[in-house]
Amino acid sequence: MPTILYGCPHACSLVTHIALEHTSEEFAFAHVDLFSNAQRAPDFLALNPRGRVPVLATSDMVLTETPAILVWLSQRHPQAGILPAVFAAGASHIIADLSWFASGVHTALSRVMAPGRFVAGDACTSNLREAACRALVDEFRLIDRRLGARHWWLDKWSGLDAYLFWLWARSGEGPIDLRPYSNWARHTLRMLERPQVRRALDRERKISPCYPDLDRSPMQAS
Repeated sequence: MPTILYGCPHACSLVTHIALEHTSEEFAFAHVDLFSNAQRAPDFLALNPRGRVPVLATSDMVLTETPAILVWLSQRHPQAGILPAVFAAGASHIIADLSWFASGVHTALSRVMAPGRFVAGDACTSNLREAACRALVDEFRLIDRRLGARHWWLDKWSGLDAYLFWLWARSGEGPIDLRPYSNWARHTLRMLERPQVRRALDRERKISPCYPDLDRSPMQAS
């Protein structure tokens, strides 16, 4: 059985998609159409009872959750630099930043983009979206400040950059003003120059015209 990435355009499975493109792993991309509730189909729930993407399946295991998948890929393909030296002494900050992106920034962004998943009623969804937008301003300012003039989040490219790229791309599909974050915008431009990123984007855009303003928004923000 080949390695299969179950994902969907617009979803955070793009992070794993980009990471896989940086490895020598041969894989297939299986589209799970979240917008038609394909994640609730019995065959997919057999893979992930939570009904979420990404799911990475090989001949001997099924793995869910982006941080866990990135750790697994970094162990399987250490030369790819997905999470460099993640198990070395003093490298706990890498896992801390990955956890921040996944459980802090990502969850707030979900409340902006899909508030109806969490609350019901127009007033409640509007209030939740506004509160999440306010929270993201602080998070985005911190990300932009920490990036500064650096090329990558760490000393070299890593899976953390793939996560930052998706957070930016997905934010650009919503009501978030990205123009203040010029350092992050330049980071996005650098990511778009990588052939691995382009391959993942092209594959997903053949399925759905996702991130239509991605190639323009960094220029507007810089």
